[in-house]
Order: sequence, then C-alpha cells, then structure tokens
Amino acid sequence: MRLLLCTLMAVFAAGQCFASEVSLSAQVVVTAKGRELFHAWESNPAGGFSVVPVKVANRAEFLSAVVLFKDCAGDSNGNCNAVLDITAYDPNGKVYGEFLGEELWVGKPAPKPGHTQLAVGYMGLVIEPADLAGSYKVIIVARDLVAGISVTSEAAFTVQSVSK
Repeated sequence: MRLLLCTLMAVFAAGQCFASEVSLSAQVVVTAKGRELFHAWESNPAGGFSVVPVKVANRAEFLSAVVLFKDCAGDSNGNCNAVLDITAYDPNGKVYGEFLGEELWVGKPAPKPGHTQLAVGYMGLVIEPADLAGSYKVIIVARDLVAGISVTSEAAFTVQSVSK
C-alpha cells in the first residue's frame, strides 16, 4: 500500500465577498484521471473541468480521491476556513489510510455562492498487488470552521483479484 498526501495550489482570482446564507456541501470522487484534472484546473480553472469516477481500479494505478465543494462561509475578511478528514477503508472495513485536518480551503476568498471549487487537499492511493480484492471506500468529513458545520461524503470503487 502506498498513500500520498497531496496538496493542490490552484491559481484563483480574489473575488468580492457575497452576503448569503451558507450551507457547505462537499463530494468526494475517486478518479484515475487525477493528473488530467489537476492540469485542467491549474491551466484554466474558470474554463470548467470534468471528474471521471473510477468504478474498477487497476492495481498499481495512481488514484486520486478529490473533493469538490461549494458554499463555505467567509469570515470577517471574506475568507473560508474549512478543513477535511479523508479516510480510506479496505474491503474488510479496516482503515487503509487516513489524513486528518487537511486543508479544504483555508485563508482564501470564499468561492461565489453556488460555484463548485476543487479542494486543496486530496488523497493519492495506489492499490498494490498484495492488497485485498473487493470494494474499497473513501469517506470524507469536511468542516466549515466559520459556519460551525460539517458534511460527509463517500465514494467506493472495486479492485479485482490478481489473475495468475
């Protein structure tokens, strides 16, 4: 098993603060196309991007558990302060990897209401040949420290048995 703690430094333009009722939402997606996603995001974040979830993961393939979120609350300066726990579980329900207190969006301007943002922190996963076959899941808990709320999201993927 290899787990990689990663951060994405996205280029963004500071927007103005918008007054609205905030209700954080977050969704975790496990994708085998993380590198392409990060490249598209860094080169043109306003141009849109797609996240293709993986259903069946290949062993030794780099997977990215990324988080898309919207509607974090801005503090008195209009900046979000939101963190993230990411936990991956193997088919037996045992913790496969865990990162606690990672940055979702901290000290950065709150995205415009309703606009989806790619979180800074994510988890890289590589299923090794000796790892269990079956259904793996990744659960995230995103906490908006300004609004005092948290949300949970879950994604699953399957790893097949090693063929001999």
